[in-house]
Amino acid sequence: MPGGKALRREEAETAGELERRVERAEALLLTAIGSLSRERIDHAISGAASEVLRELSPHIEGALASLAQIEERRKLTEKELSYRRAFRILYETKG
Repeated sequence: MPGGKALRREEAETAGELERRVERAEALLLTAIGSLSRERIDHAISGAASEVLRELSPHIEGALASLAQIEERRKLTEKELSYRRAFRILYETKG
């Protein structure tokens, strides 16, 4: 079963790997926000933002999964809690 294999791999990830996945998602989001903020036409921004959210969706989902795994191991930091709130908002927005 492919899902089971992926789950075992995720369970085997180190705390550092999980934290790097969250940081990578943050970096991608900040880059996307910077790029979108340079757009000049409102409707162009809206279309571009929708496309960016679709492209970042796997990273956002991965970051949320990583944060859940980190939380199983230890208490989340304030920064990680902020990430989780932001990623949840973005995840819900894409739907």
